[in-house]
Amino acid sequence: MPKLTIDLPESAYRAALNFDSREQVRLVTATFIVAEAALEDIPDYHRETNEADLKVIGRSLQDEAEGRIIQGEVAMARFREQFSEMVRI
Repeated sequence: MPKLTIDLPESAYRAALNFDSREQVRLVTATFIVAEAALEDIPDYHRETNEADLKVIGRSLQDEAEGRIIQGEVAMARFREQFSEMVRI
């Protein structure tokens, strides 16, 4: 099996010592597999815009003009209000 040496912050190193060697390998393996999968979902912002992109942009602009889109701050305020009402119950 190939070996990889990683310099860890002291706190991570101490936490890793709480696991036996098999569990350390399993956790590190899972971490890299999940990280790689997450990177595959990152959009390529440097590619050329195609016709499908333009259609989506057009629909978004139309939705905004017709009031179907709200600002993020407004959405978060509404969410916080609804959440606080749920928590009080």
